[in-house]
Amino acid sequence: MELTDHRFFPYDKNLILKQAQAHLEADLLTELISISKSAYQQVYNPLGLNDDTSLRIESYEKNQLIYLHTFYTSLCGIYRYKYGNNQLELIWDGSSHFEKYSKEWTERFVIWCTEFGQNPQFLKAVLAATVFCKNRRQGELAENRLRVFLNSQFEVRVHKVRGIVPMKVA
Repeated sequence: MELTDHRFFPYDKNLILKQAQAHLEADLLTELISISKSAYQQVYNPLGLNDDTSLRIESYEKNQLIYLHTFYTSLCGIYRYKYGNNQLELIWDGSSHFEKYSKEWTERFVIWCTEFGQNPQFLKAVLAATVFCKNRRQGELAENRLRVFLNSQFEVRVHKVRGIVPMKVA
């Protein structure tokens, strides 16, 4: 599913932002993997010892992004829901709206992923979806753990059909 053809909420109409997010997906997911690898080494291997796990993580090359696609799509929708604006503004520095949205989205994505990297459950889910993914079932389980993480982190539920729905807090 491409980002530009799905609305997560009724006023999700900023097509330029959606196009920028879709254009940046591969690069930002690669950055997510890099951030996760670094965070894992800082948390679980602060001495930098070379065991089988750390060597496998360090030698991992981007070849498995399929199970991070849903996470990325959901995070894009949450960004548009929380920070998006349908009104185009005047940009005085000569850059286009596409460039402006690309820059802002990239900055926010890196900030969020760096914060998420402090959570051991998030790290394990990202690594399970990429480095340690052996089969489709394992990838789907990691994908579900990432979805649950996003739901709890932003206090919203991201449904495939209904889109973004705020969670009711008791």
